[in-house]
Amino acid sequence: MSELHPLIIWLQSKRVHIARFTLWPLIIYLFAYERITILSIDQTQYQWGLAAMVIGVLTRSISAGTLHKNQQLNMEGIYAIVRNPLYVGSFFILLGINLIIHHPLVWSASAFIFIITYIPTVLGEEHTLKKIFPEQWKAFETSVPRFIPNIFRIFELRKTSWNAPQWYKNHEHYTVITAILVVIILELYSRFIAIN
Repeated sequence: MSELHPLIIWLQSKRVHIARFTLWPLIIYLFAYERITILSIDQTQYQWGLAAMVIGVLTRSISAGTLHKNQQLNMEGIYAIVRNPLYVGSFFILLGINLIIHHPLVWSASAFIFIITYIPTVLGEEHTLKKIFPEQWKAFETSVPRFIPNIFRIFELRKTSWNAPQWYKNHEHYTVITAILVVIILELYSRFIAIN
């Protein structure tokens, strides 16, 4: 089995730092210096953004409540629809935030971060799972898409054995809290700080 390229390993290990050093300067520039305006809650695109965030949070939560990292290869429920539901959920959350902020620099930074951090992470995690579960992985890889969910298997969600303690153990409550805080902060910024 071939080994991962050192660049992929490095990007996977530094993904949080890459995201922070890309986003924080941009956020400070756009919101503190430029004081950009964002969409208001009564606009359709804002509501689509909220819907995307809710889909993302739910997708991640369903996944995290059934995920036992490197202990078992979950092939049922949401994992029968897409191999990487946590990252699909993250994509929808990021999409929702971008729809609400709707600024070209934020779209560009988000695309850059997603490509440069999530792709190496997915490749690294899949490489590990192939080593741990070689026989199961072959069937999983050939029958379940990596990132674009197979919507024709939506009824597989009925087989989800979701567990709240496991959801908490996987720290998914932080995603819920963060998503709520982002919406609150953006709304407060829009009402009281942004130049109208």
